[in-house]
Amino acid sequence: KVVLAAGLSEVRESGWIKEKRDLNPPLPMLREGAAAWGPVNIITDRDAFVRRSQLTLEFQGKEWAGFDLDIYRLAKAAGIPAAPLPTNPEFIINYAGPPGTFPRVAYSSVVSAEISPEIFEGQIVLVGATTQILHDVFPTPFAPLRTMPGVAIHANIVDTLLAGIPIRRGPGWVDAALAVLAGGAAGWIATAFRPLPAFLLVLGGALGFLAGTHAAFRFARLWLDVLPVPIALLVPYVGVVV
Repeated sequence: KVVLAAGLSEVRESGWIKEKRDLNPPLPMLREGAAAWGPVNIITDRDAFVRRSQLTLEFQGKEWAGFDLDIYRLAKAAGIPAAPLPTNPEFIINYAGPPGTFPRVAYSSVVSAEISPEIFEGQIVLVGATTQILHDVFPTPFAPLRTMPGVAIHANIVDTLLAGIPIRRGPGWVDAALAVLAGGAAGWIATAFRPLPAFLLVLGGALGFLAGTHAAFRFARLWLDVLPVPIALLVPYVGVVV
């Protein structure tokens, strides 16, 4: 019933550009007794935040099932209600909350038999380090100060897969089209109305767009870029008025 972790390491050498990738699975004698094993690599964005995950990882031309996908498959086979997998291998993590949202039990308490085994019955249990010393902590939307342990991120990933609530990212062309329309509208408003009514219209349009993006995220799990449209409204307005 155990899923073991593997690590896909990537090393980029200095001087000549050379990248080395190695898949480090558990020892063979451990793999034989496990239900499955998979890479636990965390995907970070350019700002180092963790917002996305992948069902599989590519290595040497083969797609390897990730740690979380293995857990999902075993949970579904065991009768735990599970939503269909995302159609896109890469999906956005729908975090349930900050670190500590999921119940946490100290490993030492389990080893010393301070915790009753019944507490784990029927549960999916993830084992991992939470200390800052091992540097397995990351910034996330609910932990901007880099306090979310990797094991807690995987708990949120598994929860996202089982609940079937991955957040959808809006297409880039939609953001661009809305920004172009907003810029044109702001320029027309600034020339067709006096400064104060024009400012109120532009401000109302920006606030309305912000409310709309919040509603789309809240009720439809659709993530649209927030800044392009307000900026597109403000810049032409200021330029025409000046």
